Amino acid sequence: MPIEKMVEFHESGDIPEGLPRFVLPVNILGAATAELLRGFSNNAKADWIMAMRPPQKIMDEKPASAITTTWSQDKKGFNFKLPLPQEWRDLYQSWNMAFIYTFRDFPYAFTEFLKPAVSGYQSQPREYRDNRTCLFVHIYYLGFYRSGKIERGEKVMN
Repeated sequence: MPIEKMVEFHESGDIPEGLPRFVLPVNILGAATAELLRGFSNNAKADWIMAMRPPQKIMDEKPASAITTTWSQDKKGFNFKLPLPQEWRDLYQSWNMAFIYTFRDFPYAFTEFLKPAVSGYQSQPREYRDNRTCLFVHIYYLGFYRSGKIERGEKVMN
């Protein structure tokens, strides 16, 4: 669904107002729940910190209007205004890598976070989340890969 929505937004040229302010914290808090249930309370604390600091309004040229999301300069992604964007992205990157590390087949997913399109966000921290389509595709692939192995009774990487 996230990929379908991204394609829909690109085709229409419109980003629904408020979407990142809602979807990003809900996504992060979903992960926090999973981490608490698995005993990773420190990761869940990081989740809480990020979820309570969602994208903020970005003032555009018209003083009376404010939006939470804009298109990136190349129109390939979205920009979010986050409090302390560099620090927020650093926390998000390290938290995500810690979250992936707990997966049974983490070596495959872990490499996706090290790609420059994902990890090279320091020069443009507002565009970090926009360059993660490769990660979504990779996670979906691993899901199908894992479920296929399980269906065939094969061992999944540990």
